[in-house]
This record gives sequence, structure tokens and C-alpha cells, in this order.
Amino acid sequence: MIARLAFSSEGALRAAMKGHTVIVIDTLRASTTVTTILENGGVGVAPAATVEEARSKARELSGAFGGDVILAGERGGLRIPGFNFGNSPLEFTREVVEGKIVVLTTTNFTKVVQQAMRAPLVIAGCLRNAEAVASLARRESLRSGRKVTVVHSGRRGEFSPEDYVTACVIKCLIEGVEPPSHEECVLNSPSAKNLAELGFWEDVKYCSQLNVSVTVPILRNGIFVKS
Repeated sequence: MIARLAFSSEGALRAAMKGHTVIVIDTLRASTTVTTILENGGVGVAPAATVEEARSKARELSGAFGGDVILAGERGGLRIPGFNFGNSPLEFTREVVEGKIVVLTTTNFTKVVQQAMRAPLVIAGCLRNAEAVASLARRESLRSGRKVTVVHSGRRGEFSPEDYVTACVIKCLIEGVEPPSHEECVLNSPSAKNLAELGFWEDVKYCSQLNVSVTVPILRNGIFVKS
């Protein structure tokens, strides 16, 4: 089978309107963070495109889930004032997230996810869960006959090499061919350098690890949960 590549919110919307399975990539760091939250026992991750939407969702979900809701998000790589956490996957330990829902808003990823929501299946993909994501997408495509589009989110509407190489890795794994080398591209990307300057180099190293997680986040009723 052949997987397609697309870029940014526009590519996600086009793929969703065509009825494709959509895999959304934001390697540094949001799709990695979503995967980590669920891997560590989080009940779900509710993406929000804006700060205001995140606060509103947190209030709504807090009423429904008895207060076990974490408000997390970043702008420009830094935690939003008044939020519990930012977008560092290393913040979301089992002690922090187990049994809780996280409402997450980010500069890029959550906006792309919002455009993908009309798709029959939306998956959050990263390097850490690349093989697991590819396996699920391949099985679902064979079962349903749906095409698969892998969307590299980019950074503020511009091309991001780390998202592109991750999308290529997952595309190759879906198609059963040897994936490209990714580490140098990720570690030397402008996003990685920006995160390093902000003090998040450990995040970059964590996000660059390949196939160390079997957790696959899928969007169900507007919330990412384990597949």
C-alpha cells in the first residue's frame, strides 16, 4: 500500500475531506507529548486550538470528570501563564497524569488536529511510536479500504525538517520499506536549536528516540485516547 504525505492544516483538511485516515506529526514536541501522557496512564488528551478554548474545555471536562483535569500548553515553546504545565513530554510522569485528562493547546499541532477532525480516523504519530502507528494505519487501511495521509505539521505554517523526516519514517514503515535515517535531521533542526536555547535539550533527545513506545493515540469524540 502507498501512504501519502501532506503539510500543515491545509493538508490535514484536504485529507480529512477525502475520507483518509490522517496521521498528524509534531515531533518537537506535541505528538510525542500526547503519546507520553497516554503511555503514562492519562485517560485522554483533549486538543484545543486556542488558549481560550483550552480554558473552556478544562472547565467543561472538570465538571464531567470530578476535577481530574490538567491544563497544559505552550506558545513559543514556553508554558502559558496560568497553565499547570507546558508541552514538555518529560513533565508528564505517571505520578502527574495517571487517571487524569489533559487539555493541551500548542502553537502548531492542535491547530492541525482541529482541521483533521472530520477524518474517520485521526492518529497522533511521532518517532517514539512510529512502528506502532504504521502498523495500526496499515491494518485499518486493509480493513476499511481507506487511504492514509501522513501530515507533517510544520512550525507556524512553515516547513519543519524534523516533522517531515518523521512523516517519511512512518510512511516507509506503512509501505514496508527501509525508513530514512532521522536522528541528525531532528537534532540539528531549527526547532531543536530553539528548544535547546529555551532549556529543553533533554526533550529533543527524548523525542528523537525511535520505536520505543507501543502507545498509539487515536482521536475519539474530540479526545486522544489509547487505540
